[in-house]
Amino acid sequence: MRFINLEGKEPDEPWRIKAKALSDQLDAATTKAERDKLIDDNSAVWGELKPWLLGFSKGKCWFSEARDTFNHWDVEHYRPKKVSKNLDGTDRGEGYWWLAFDWHNFRICGTSVIGRKEDSFRSGTELIRQLPQIGIPTTSVHTCLTQPDPMTPALVFR
Repeated sequence: MRFINLEGKEPDEPWRIKAKALSDQLDAATTKAERDKLIDDNSAVWGELKPWLLGFSKGKCWFSEARDTFNHWDVEHYRPKKVSKNLDGTDRGEGYWWLAFDWHNFRICGTSVIGRKEDSFRSGTELIRQLPQIGIPTTSVHTCLTQPDPMTPALVFR
C-alpha cells in the first residue's frame, strides 16, 4: 500500500461542499437501506476526484504500487463503505458508511486490483498473517505495512 501524504491538500471547495451535504444526509439516515441507497445514488461523486488523486499517484496504484499496468483507474474506498467482513468471511457490520464521501478514504486503484478487493479492511498485522495463504512469504513483506494508518482515528472511529 502506497502512503500518499495528503496533509495540507484538499479537493476544490464546490466538491467539498457537495460531499459534506451528502455526509450530512448519511448521518440523518435512520436505516442501512437508506444509507446504501444514498451511497449508490451518488457513487459518481468520488469518481469526480480521479484526476486530482491521479496527480499524487506518480502513475502507481495506491494498493499494489504497480506502475502503469492498468487500462483503467478507479477511485476506491480504503475502508469499505457499505459492508465489512472479518478475515474469516463473517459479517462485521455495515462498514464505514460515514467515510463514503470523505476524500481521506479514497485511493486510486487499477481495475485488476479492484477485482480482487474485498469488503474487509486489514491492518498491517492482519495482512501479514494472510500473506502465506495467498503465496507471498512473510519475509518479503514491504515496509509500508509497518507505516502508520493513513487515516486519523478521529475520522475512522465513531
